[in-house]
Amino acid sequence: MDVVLTSDLEHIPTNDLLSMYFKEAAKEPLLQREEEISLAQQIEGGRLARTKLATGNFAPDELPDLRKMIDQETLACDRLIRANTRLVIKVAKRYLGYGFPFIDLIQEGNIGLMRAAKKYDYQLGHKFSTYATWWIRQAVTRAISNQARTIRLPVHWEGEINKFKQTQHHLMQNLGRKPTLEEVAEELKLPLFRVIELQQSTRAPISLDLEINEDEDTTVGDLISDETSTAPDEEALENLRNEQLMEILEELPQRERNTIEMRFGLLDGKMYTLEEVGRQLGVTRERARQIEGQALRRLRSNPVKQRLHQFNS
Repeated sequence: MDVVLTSDLEHIPTNDLLSMYFKEAAKEPLLQREEEISLAQQIEGGRLARTKLATGNFAPDELPDLRKMIDQETLACDRLIRANTRLVIKVAKRYLGYGFPFIDLIQEGNIGLMRAAKKYDYQLGHKFSTYATWWIRQAVTRAISNQARTIRLPVHWEGEINKFKQTQHHLMQNLGRKPTLEEVAEELKLPLFRVIELQQSTRAPISLDLEINEDEDTTVGDLISDETSTAPDEEALENLRNEQLMEILEELPQRERNTIEMRFGLLDGKMYTLEEVGRQLGVTRERARQIEGQALRRLRSNPVKQRLHQFNS
């Protein structure tokens, strides 16, 4: 199964596209760790061969071998991607409900998966699926964010945006510094997530996938430093340590999982208070505490609870 762009399949109904994708993904056998390492080594070999060809740093009799290594890289990369398409579906499902068609979420996830296959370093010790999850989620959330910034805003938002700007300016004068979003939300008596939406809507849209130049695979998004996120390899290593935890969280009801993710900084690196969680979920602080308690009880009753000691405090 090739990972194809949806633009190539526009004549096929969306439901049929999804059905085709799911069937093909289910057919593809999963990789053993040894196979994964072997494929990663072939991909690495192809990268080295490309570098030699680009710099001209090779003997004439090496040329056939270098070309063979590049061919092997292409095949290995394709196999690694196809074996992990189920992972794209799993991640994409978590972002349903954000106004983004499921087929588009999958397509964006595929782009992240392809980037992961090119950048994966097996010598760091973590599994490819752990590393790829970061890139898939990054691609999906970036696409959702881009759409949120570029869609036409409802007319009634204009008044709210103006009020947001005025309040931000007023607080800046009173505090002598730029106010936090929490302070603006408190002043406006709005939920924090609503203030975040208003702030995002005031930004000039620019595609994070815009390539800087034609010679390098570098985009605007690659140059933006996200203070709430670690580097991909560091993130992947941390994901490795928490891999079983994340699998368990997937089994929780949606609201309980969201609560745990916010409370323990698994969502965006910030550890939310019960009040903040309540505002995000549209419930009281006490109800948020109850939801958290239910989630923790489920986690502690899991057979791998010894790996969840960080939640016992």
